[in-house]
Amino acid sequence: MAFKTWSTGEALLASDLNNNFLQASGPLPFVFTNPLTVNNTISQINLNGNTTAYVGAFFLPSRITVAKLHFYVSTYTATGTVKVGVYSSDGQTQEIAVTSSTISGTGLVTLSVSSVALASGLHYLVSVPTGTTNVSVRSIAPQGSYNSDGFNNPSSEPVAFGTMTVTAGTLPSTFNPVSGITAATQGLVLVRFDN
Repeated sequence: MAFKTWSTGEALLASDLNNNFLQASGPLPFVFTNPLTVNNTISQINLNGNTTAYVGAFFLPSRITVAKLHFYVSTYTATGTVKVGVYSSDGQTQEIAVTSSTISGTGLVTLSVSSVALASGLHYLVSVPTGTTNVSVRSIAPQGSYNSDGFNNPSSEPVAFGTMTVTAGTLPSTFNPVSGITAATQGLVLVRFDN
């Protein structure tokens, strides 16, 4: 696709400039999940109940083809696996669904992905442990009263961070970001995507 320019006689809109930038910049080589808040802190989420999935919205500034994703286990209590899913901004398309190998200690966990192209924009990350897995993973969370002051879940709007009840050890096929997520302040699992 050719860039739209003033010389072609077309009306050049802001959206055209964004598309031109995305074409010129190309896909990202890697990116970290980052919540949609300004002041964030590194924390941890304890993944230890296989019917509770942890959900968080994140923004990709440019497209990326994901071949691997990584997360960090900071504490380990019981052996098991963790499932990680990436979903569209409306929760209606499961874009990535992968399961870790058996986790039996702390450190970086790498999962292979079948070269999935993620578009720039808003996505949701969902993480759920299987069986009796009990690990804490690094997360990135908003500072302050983000949840208690209503920013996380204004009435009838999508929830940015929270939990959802799922079938034991199973990622949801789809979900509703407005009604399917219970707001919480834990943020989201810190994940690195690589192509």
